[in-house]
Amino acid sequence: MTTFIQDAAGFLGQLKKNNNRDWFKAHKSDFDSAIKFPADIFCAEVADGLSSIAGFDISGKVFRQHRDVRFSKDKTPYNTHLHMGFFGSGRNTTPGFYFALEADKVIVGGGCIGFEKQALVDYRDRVAGAEGAVLTKLLTSYEKQGWRLDDPELKRVPSGYDKDHERGTLLRRKGLALWQDFNDVSHKQWQTPAKTTLKFCKELKPLIGWQAG
Repeated sequence: MTTFIQDAAGFLGQLKKNNNRDWFKAHKSDFDSAIKFPADIFCAEVADGLSSIAGFDISGKVFRQHRDVRFSKDKTPYNTHLHMGFFGSGRNTTPGFYFALEADKVIVGGGCIGFEKQALVDYRDRVAGAEGAVLTKLLTSYEKQGWRLDDPELKRVPSGYDKDHERGTLLRRKGLALWQDFNDVSHKQWQTPAKTTLKFCKELKPLIGWQAG
């Protein structure tokens, strides 16, 4: 697994230049050895480690390399990234952890990409109340440590809340996840990919705890 990240990134770079079924078919064995088999091992290792961190069972999922092009103008058949998600089972599993690999980048993240209907209502009420100050302080600390927070999805504060609310930026969100970007896939830390991923996922435990609270 010491070369998993570099090997997989290299294959994804080639796939980006040759995103067609003939090329992929001719290089299927390369895909299996560089991505499919080691990704399954990596996913299982991270899920096992996250289960220990969280204190309950977490399962991982490797998302398909094939794209669903039925409703897309882009008809290229394959994703040129590798995505994984990690979630608990048998409980409120909205918050999760995420891993993404591109040809020149690794991304580790966690939180709720998109709240379900009632979860969104609950989130906004908590943000507007006393718990919102706790979340603001928590996010400020994360951003100082280099974690990235995407821009809010809404342009305006939703109805029912003061349009000039002090936490209006948080209220304009429909999801809340933090991301850490790594632009050097050859860095020595990625020679132990599961260990490194778990290290950063562990940092997100307070955020996951707030969201699951």
